[in-house]
Amino acid sequence: VWLLAMGRYLSVASGGVLVILIGVTFGHPFFNVDIGPIPITIDRVLWLWLIVASVVLLLTGRSQPKPLNRTDMLVIGLGLLLMASTLLHDWRYKENLPMSRLLFFNLIPMGFYFVARHCEIKTDHLKVIYVVLAVFGVYLSLTAIFEQRGFYALVFPRYIIDPEHWEFLGRARGPLLNPVSCGIYLTICMVASAFLWTRAQPLTRVFLTVVMGLCLLASFLTLTRSVWLACAIAVAILFWFPAQTHIRGTLIVVGTLLLVIASLTISIERFNRFQRDKEVSEAAMAQSVTLRPMLAHVAFRMAQDKPLFGHGFGQYTAAKKPYHYDETDGLQLTRVLPYMQHNVFLSYLTETGIAGLLLLVSLLGSLAFKSWQIWCTRFLPLPERQFGLLGLALVTSYCINGMFHDVSIIPHVGAILFLTLGISDNLYASRISPAIAGFIGPVEDTENWSMAA
Repeated sequence: VWLLAMGRYLSVASGGVLVILIGVTFGHPFFNVDIGPIPITIDRVLWLWLIVASVVLLLTGRSQPKPLNRTDMLVIGLGLLLMASTLLHDWRYKENLPMSRLLFFNLIPMGFYFVARHCEIKTDHLKVIYVVLAVFGVYLSLTAIFEQRGFYALVFPRYIIDPEHWEFLGRARGPLLNPVSCGIYLTICMVASAFLWTRAQPLTRVFLTVVMGLCLLASFLTLTRSVWLACAIAVAILFWFPAQTHIRGTLIVVGTLLLVIASLTISIERFNRFQRDKEVSEAAMAQSVTLRPMLAHVAFRMAQDKPLFGHGFGQYTAAKKPYHYDETDGLQLTRVLPYMQHNVFLSYLTETGIAGLLLLVSLLGSLAFKSWQIWCTRFLPLPERQFGLLGLALVTSYCINGMFHDVSIIPHVGAILFLTLGISDNLYASRISPAIAGFIGPVEDTENWSMAA
C-alpha cells in the first residue's frame, strides 16, 4: 500500500481501484473475522490503510488538499442525510441492517471519493487503471463464463459455487454473486480494454480484442436484460463519440439494421419469458416483468405519505406492509409483498424522500457532466479524455440497471461509482477549471490564454 501511495506509476487513485477489485474477489464471502460489531475483511483493512496513506500524503505536502466544491457538498450532504435518516429511525431493524447499509454501502464508498478527489493524478496513473481493469476483465469474464456453463472445477474462488450462495444460480455472477453488479464491472473492463486498444501494438490489439469479446460474452451470459441494454449503450458510446462527423451517419444506419435484425429474430414474448435462474421457472421469470409496475405503485403510495424525507433509510421492508392492501386500486399488490424495491430511484424516494432522491440524481448528473467536459477538452492527453468516456459508460450503466434493480444495495457498486466520481472531479478541477479561469481572465495572461485555446 505504501508503494501504491508513493510510486511513480501508482497513486492513491489507482490504489483505490486495486482495493475495490480485491474486495470484489476476496471480500466478505472469501474471508471475514467477527471480532466486534464490524466484521474484519481484507478489503476493509486495505481501505483503512488507503485512508491513512492519503492523510499522510496530505500532511507531508506530497499532495495538496483541494477546496470544497459543489460535488463535495453533494456527497457530504447525502452522507449526512443518510446518517440522520438511519439514526432517527430503528437502525437496529433486522440485526442492524440499516446501519450496515449506511456503513458498507455508502460511507465506505464515499471514502473512496474523497481519497481520489484530493490525491495527485497523472496520465500514467490512468494508464495503470486501464491495464488493471483489462486484466481483471479477463479473470472476471472467464470466471463468469465457467460458472454459467457449469465448469465448476475452473471457478475460483470456490465460494462462488457454494450452495449457500444459491441466489441467481444459473447466471454469470462471478465473485460478485450478482449478475447485475457483474455486468456493470464487465462493462467497465470492456471499456478500459478499448482504451488500451487505441495505443497498442498489433499483437496486443489481438489480445485486447479477445478480452473485449470475452467481456461481451460474459455480459450476455448474465441473462439480465438491463445488463444487455447497458452494455449495448456502452459499445455505442465507444463508437459514437470518438467517431468523426461523416462516419456517424454510417453508425446510425448500422445500428438501425442491427435493431431491426434483433427485433425480427427475438420476439417480445421470448425476450420476457426465458429461464435464467436454475431454481426459477420460465413462468416465474415472465411474471417478474408484471411485478415491477406494482412495486412502482407501492413506492408512489409510500412517497405520498412522507414525501420530503421518506420512511427512513433501510426501513422499506418494515414500512411497506400497509401499502400493499387497497381493494380500490384494482391491483393485486399483495403479490409483491415479499419483494424489495426494484428501482434505485424509487428506493431512495421511499426511504429518504425527495431530498435523498435529488441528491442522488445531482451526483449522477455531476458525474455525467464532468465526464462529458473531460472528453470534450481537446488539449488534455488522450488517456485523461478517455476517462470521461469511462465515467459516461459507468453512469449510464448505473442508471439503466438502476431502473430495474436497486443497485444501491448491491455490494461493490457504490464503491466504483464514488471512486469514478472522485477521479472525474479531480481531473475537472485540476485540468479544466484552471483553463477556464485563464480563458475568462485578463488577455495579458498569455500562458493561461494559450492553454485554454
